[in-house]
Amino acid sequence: MSPSILKSTTKGVVLQAAKDMGMKVEERPVKWEEVRGLKEVAACGTAVVLTPMNSITRGTEVVKFQGHDTISKLYDAVTGMQTGELPDPHGYRHHVAL
Repeated sequence: MSPSILKSTTKGVVLQAAKDMGMKVEERPVKWEEVRGLKEVAACGTAVVLTPMNSITRGTEVVKFQGHDTISKLYDAVTGMQTGELPDPHGYRHHVAL
């Protein structure tokens, strides 16, 4: 993997949610030629969980993406576990005594 991609708990939770939804999951470098064939793209981070991307620009080439249906489902699954609205089958949530 690229050293510019950080290890991330959020990324791990999103990837597990995708597996739980029956999606094929793989982590690997993506060649620029492959980007043109992608339907949905998102950035992942702790504060936002997933942020859908409408396009990626490289030089003068702009690749636009079709929608965000899958990203929305993943976002809802992760935030639902975070808030307790959905089951947490992997034990991510912990109660903290105040």
